[in-house]
Amino acid sequence: MQRTFITRTVYYLEPCIKSLGAIYLIYAIFAVIWRFVGGLVSSFVNSFTVFVVFLILILCTQSMFRKFTPIPNHLSARIISLLNRFSLWHLVVMGLAIRLVWGMATETAVVSDGLSYFNHAKNMVLHGYYGFDGGESEAHWPPGYPLILSPFMMLFGANTLAVQALNFILFLVTLLGVWKLSKFYYGETIAKMAIVLLIFWPNYIYLINMSAKETVILTFISWFAYFYFTFSETNRYHYAFITGLILGIMTLVQPSIAVIAAAAVITHFVSTRRLMPSVALSVIIIVGVIVTVSPWTVRNYLLLGSPVAVSYNGGDVFYRANNANAIPGYNAPDPNSPTYHLAPLEKRAKSYELGIQWIKEHPMDFLNLAYGKGLLYLGNDDTTLWQFFEKDENSRRSIVYYALHLISNFYWIMILIFLLYGIYLSKAELDSFDHFVALAFIMMGLVEFVFEAGARHHIPLYPLMAIACAKTLLSDHKLVEDR
Repeated sequence: MQRTFITRTVYYLEPCIKSLGAIYLIYAIFAVIWRFVGGLVSSFVNSFTVFVVFLILILCTQSMFRKFTPIPNHLSARIISLLNRFSLWHLVVMGLAIRLVWGMATETAVVSDGLSYFNHAKNMVLHGYYGFDGGESEAHWPPGYPLILSPFMMLFGANTLAVQALNFILFLVTLLGVWKLSKFYYGETIAKMAIVLLIFWPNYIYLINMSAKETVILTFISWFAYFYFTFSETNRYHYAFITGLILGIMTLVQPSIAVIAAAAVITHFVSTRRLMPSVALSVIIIVGVIVTVSPWTVRNYLLLGSPVAVSYNGGDVFYRANNANAIPGYNAPDPNSPTYHLAPLEKRAKSYELGIQWIKEHPMDFLNLAYGKGLLYLGNDDTTLWQFFEKDENSRRSIVYYALHLISNFYWIMILIFLLYGIYLSKAELDSFDHFVALAFIMMGLVEFVFEAGARHHIPLYPLMAIACAKTLLSDHKLVEDR
């Protein structure tokens, strides 16, 4: 009876993942297009109406798209031939050179959230406490990024050189993780293609001079996936435990990233069609997370006298993103808010209470707000570029800025199109990696719908998207090697 139930559950779950992944990618493609043309037509037509028409059009013409391959066979053969001329180290040196040129041509941008994290790391190194300037120890911000940045500040000083050094190391570790993951799962040719997609990814190039926690999550997410799929193939549970340890590190950087564990567990359930091993996987991952996070949790308890796993600002962010005056993007703290003057822990509890209450009382307003958050989250891939030009209004109107802006978003929409083809429009069956990428994309998007949305929040998905796109571009030519 249980086996029949599981079989039926998987039978319905697989097409659900495929359909939801496809709808989400169509939504992402629409978001990019709307960003460019929405200002011209928004006064005449509602964006949601246009999206529904766009979605129906794609779904109704899927059979036509399936007659095409992403790139012509002769071009694919040339790409393969070109890839075979380069080793991994050639590609690594190329990626480093590109980023070194950008790093020398631009100033390091330490702004917005990146500035707060930078200052927290500086205070740990120079003054021995984790907190805001001139303050005292607290747990307002997640500590992961400052903890990782602080050793580089010890080596290079509490300046932007430490940020650059960290980013170059993270870039190298990311490429190694992507190489091992894609080579393990698809073979060397796909691995090289994935590396190429990453090293030429415009927004990833801009990130080399940015103080941003997303650079850390981007690096560790590739290793999280590598150890998860290694466990999935070998069924050795120490790999699952390592997966949990890595997720714990990412959780210290950004607590909401923990939702990606659900993507791994669901993927495992679909691929194995067995419930108890999937439950065991989830338990082991949770244990790994606890091992990594618990020292900081104990620190918070000793400091605050109350259990705070990572940080206590989540409630405030949640309420500011879900109230009658909220907008899809950043909502500044409001002095007139009923939670503004409360103590941190009381503020956290009250903020969650008021935010949930507002959602229950205004479900349609919440859905409308969530739709707008999704457009912001997926609609552009040049947030880091904007932050380089943030200080100078005139520079944001220059030809150089607009050219880089167009290049970034053209690259982004092409990645999304290739993903859509691979997940929905091609004739190929989805494998476990496709399921994982689709679920990771969906899970992280659900967080954006509920909390504060920002385009930079999709950056951690770059490694997974690069591998999935590489597979889509070359798998039709039977280059997915036997594992």
